[in-house]
Amino acid sequence: MPRPPSKNFDTAWASLIQKTMMQGSNGRPAGEGWKTVKEFADSCTPKISAAHARNVLHDLIDLGAMDKAKGKNGGHWSIYYRPKM
Repeated sequence: MPRPPSKNFDTAWASLIQKTMMQGSNGRPAGEGWKTVKEFADSCTPKISAAHARNVLHDLIDLGAMDKAKGKNGGHWSIYYRPKM
């Protein structure tokens, strides 16, 4: 019986690394409704602190009610959030 061809793990690793590096490199994620923690905090009425907003968003992520994505703005990375649709 012939030996099955082996998978090319070098290509798989290179592809995974490329996707990871590309993720978020274009600024805001595609689609509408994405906000940073600061934008979310500023949009709340009454206003809340960024630290409190971060806790609220993390709790919503844990409940499965929010999406989270990373993007690069200028020279720093930002985390963006939006409600799940």
